[in-house]
Amino acid sequence: MSEVAAAYSLPLSEGDTAYLKHRILSKTKKVGDCLHWGGETYTSGYGAFRFTFSKKRYKVRVHRFLFFITNNFDLTSDSQVSHICHHKTCINLDHLSLEDAGVNMQRLICFNAVPQHCIGHGDARHCIFEENEVPVRKNKKNCIHLYSLLLFISFFVKFLPHVQITCFFEQFCLLSSCIIVGLLVLLF
Repeated sequence: MSEVAAAYSLPLSEGDTAYLKHRILSKTKKVGDCLHWGGETYTSGYGAFRFTFSKKRYKVRVHRFLFFITNNFDLTSDSQVSHICHHKTCINLDHLSLEDAGVNMQRLICFNAVPQHCIGHGDARHCIFEENEVPVRKNKKNCIHLYSLLLFISFFVKFLPHVQITCFFEQFCLLSSCIIVGLLVLLF
């Protein structure tokens, strides 16, 4: 088990949880409805929180850890804590949602849409966009196409094992259509 994964299986008492929450919340700033982490961040932009438990040091993503200690969920490698407000430093529990990686990736399409709007995510919560808010985006057109392509590929990775291909021609047609659609997504 990795050091980060071990942090989510610590036997925290109510006192430990209250102390860690207090440490986390003391380093936040309210901006609009968001509660932004003011401490250390990873190079990816997500908040980083360091703490010691039973003489061992841990460094975790603060939004994920706060969600864990508040809700006591079993955070598996398949589950992600998404920011439905699209702010990587936000730790407002009302803006965090436990979901699988596919839904989290879909949120990037909402974030990169012009104008920004939620496309819906099945049973998962809808994205939150503050009025007149324009988050900083780099190379928006390429980002949305790349993420669209990733979603498309992830669909086929899940779908293809269930398809029985009986001949070379079917393999060729399926592969060709995947490549053509992928190229169209990148070009347009």
